[in-house]
Amino acid sequence: MDNILLSIIINNFHDFNRLKKILYNILNEVDLRNISYEIIIVDVMTNNIEKIKEIIPEKYLKNIKIIHFEKDIGYPAQRNVGFTASSITSKYIIFIDNDVVLSKNVIKCLIDILNRDPKVGAVQPMLIKYPSKNKDIDCLGGFLDYLGYSYFCPIPFSISYLKIIKKNIKMLDSFYCAGAFIVAKRCVLEELSKNNLSKIFGPFDSDYFMCYEDVDFSWRIRLLGYKVYTVPNCFAFHERRMSKKLRNVGYKVVYYNTKNRLITLIKCYELKNLLCFLCLLLFLEIVKSLAILFFARKLDHFLATIKSIIDVFFRDLRIVYIKRHYVQQSRKVDDVTIMRYLGRPHLIHLIKNFKMHYK
Repeated sequence: MDNILLSIIINNFHDFNRLKKILYNILNEVDLRNISYEIIIVDVMTNNIEKIKEIIPEKYLKNIKIIHFEKDIGYPAQRNVGFTASSITSKYIIFIDNDVVLSKNVIKCLIDILNRDPKVGAVQPMLIKYPSKNKDIDCLGGFLDYLGYSYFCPIPFSISYLKIIKKNIKMLDSFYCAGAFIVAKRCVLEELSKNNLSKIFGPFDSDYFMCYEDVDFSWRIRLLGYKVYTVPNCFAFHERRMSKKLRNVGYKVVYYNTKNRLITLIKCYELKNLLCFLCLLLFLEIVKSLAILFFARKLDHFLATIKSIIDVFFRDLRIVYIKRHYVQQSRKVDDVTIMRYLGRPHLIHLIKNFKMHYK
């Protein structure tokens, strides 16, 4: 296990069968020749997780670590635990969810991109919906407007990956990498971790628990002066099983989306932009919560939004302010540079975002 080049960190949430599938995919269907690697499984609440070793060929067992938690510690904390447990010699780190199916050459392709440009901090492949007859795109990277509302594709979701290939788009300057599949340089993650005041040490803010941690992660990478790319000619398939479980939670999704969006803006914007966009965001969130209360009769969504605002500005304000201090102290680029990659708030997009998170 000396001189590990690549650490693959798999987030597994209470799903033995999905874990079996992704392990088989990585070990048998992905080209990892001439790459020394390790696989770190960070599992939450899966019964008899150690039995996974019984189905893994003996020659691979030395490459696999299993870290198990009886209680849910949250997705960003799982990634931080995996990063901390990874070999210090690994040059590249992959964060991947258990509902992703990798194509044969996707890892080598993404590592090659990171190798070529020292200013690229993190990349993701194009994610394709699975199953999908037409290979419709699931995610071409994450994009953001000034208010922190995120969306995935800069083009219609229905477009197939074949059309993207025909357009010959080799690199897409997306604002953030979607959390389902991220490949990053270890040196960048170590730099990010030094200035991340989080309960569980690592590059992600473990206090986010769920939702928006990928936006915060990529924004802070950009503040350090690195680039974030989506690579359309590298692809993987995404079943979105973990995402569907999240959406069924309802109250938690609304609460953490709203809370973590507010915290990210507070942490990452310079003061003049923060005052402007935070006020507008608060106004829109309150209007949305009132609309959902009166027109959709969803009291839990209204309460989730109000509680998230109260928690940020009263219960957690001190820790949020300290986190902001660390981020602002370590930033190497100003908001003028960052805002080149942000879009202007658009009414149609805001309505779509509203429907997506509050339906």
